[in-house]
Amino acid sequence: MIPPQILMEDLPLSLAAAQTIILGRQAAEEIIKGRDDRLLVIVGPCSIHDTKAALEYGKFLIFLRIRFRWTVQFTPHKSLFLSSD
Repeated sequence: MIPPQILMEDLPLSLAAAQTIILGRQAAEEIIKGRDDRLLVIVGPCSIHDTKAALEYGKFLIFLRIRFRWTVQFTPHKSLFLSSD
């Protein structure tokens, strides 16, 4: 398995991806603090080993986020726990 630091060096986060992570974390915080009435649903596996399945799963989560955007905030499990440094 490739260490996370090597992956971060080899595959740097794009500005759009970083903004998505920040907005998702902010939304989760607002829900937890009761300032957003949506339901927070933390989803996903802890790790992904099949890239094809991961892409299909990601597309499904995008569909769910669009479909239920006014009532549910879907947050991938790992995005809550990664360091923002």
